[in-house]
Amino acid sequence: MKQIINKLAILFLALVSCCACSNDDEEQNARLSVVDFYPSIVMEGINLTVVGTDVKSVKEVVFPSGVIATDITVKDEYSFEVTVPAGVSEEAAPLIVRGEDEEVSSRQTIRRAKPAFNSFLFTDKKGAAINTKMSILGKDLLFVDAVAFMVNGEKRMVDNKHLLRKSNDDIKFIIPDNFEKGDVVSLQLIFKNGETMDLDEKIDIVIPWQNPFALCDPITDETFMITDFEHEDPANGVSDIKASGFVAVHEEQSEDDFFWNNTYIYTAEDTGSGDLFICHVHGNRPDGDLKMNEYEIKLDVRIDEGTFGASLWAGHFDLGWTWCWIGNFFPESTDGKWITVKCKVKDLGIGGDFDTGHPMGQWALSGLIGPSLPAGISLDNFRMDPLPED
Repeated sequence: MKQIINKLAILFLALVSCCACSNDDEEQNARLSVVDFYPSIVMEGINLTVVGTDVKSVKEVVFPSGVIATDITVKDEYSFEVTVPAGVSEEAAPLIVRGEDEEVSSRQTIRRAKPAFNSFLFTDKKGAAINTKMSILGKDLLFVDAVAFMVNGEKRMVDNKHLLRKSNDDIKFIIPDNFEKGDVVSLQLIFKNGETMDLDEKIDIVIPWQNPFALCDPITDETFMITDFEHEDPANGVSDIKASGFVAVHEEQSEDDFFWNNTYIYTAEDTGSGDLFICHVHGNRPDGDLKMNEYEIKLDVRIDEGTFGASLWAGHFDLGWTWCWIGNFFPESTDGKWITVKCKVKDLGIGGDFDTGHPMGQWALSGLIGPSLPAGISLDNFRMDPLPED
């Protein structure tokens, strides 16, 4: 708004100058004057723009408390810039501009900023949740150039281009996501002139629940779950054989009216070889017999950062008494996130029905068989899904 006013002031002065038609008018137009300036609240080192007439004659600018600035740059016929010196008073007073033989005062007043912090405002009801908006409320915040989050001796910056709103009493931005649960952070305001202000209130970072399987293929009504390793609800299978080195891990999360839990298996150390995990399949199949060539095998996998050797593994799938060789099934890394690895059954050179029975009356066995898996690998949701339509 101030910039618009400045432009209008310049336009007004130009029109007055063009319309002058007498020597008296020309003399009047040539006289020093101050029409406007911006900003009206300043900090040391900030540039102040002054609009007026006869700006080329300006030698000094006197700020409240009497400090004088001579670092003046004429921008055009009707405006100049001056660098705000140290020592400007916090009490508002007119700006004084001095030329060769005259001195004029502004109608509006100017003062030094006195930044103050009042409170935080969060858009998430839980508080300072990552990736949500928050505001810093206060006074004289217009020159804030960045906000620093400080935790464990490190600074995480929200720079000027990422500030969503910046006014004299409100700074709004999005809380960064590079925090961990339980982090307590201090905040610091960094101003355009390099000055800083530490806020006297800390905030507890909130990490909202995020589905760890968000990057995995979804489990649908058409999924044939062989085993999901749950204790009480093993889907279509009971995982009753696991190689040494595997442990069962149970996770749960409760927030307000939301509850989530899951169990998976994890290689706490390099596993034994042979039957890595085997389950007895006894559940219902979708639509009767499952035509294996119309399905793909899937397994959700998470590999800890720093784990080596997962991609070297090669072994066998056991699919209802049918063995098939599989290599290059695991990636070397998943960046510590759950992903779904999969292969088409028809690429394994087998076909027919998925047989849950056995001539001897036993349940069909299914699982993963082969050499040792390295420590640091999590497995879940061994399943089959219909091939996607072309």
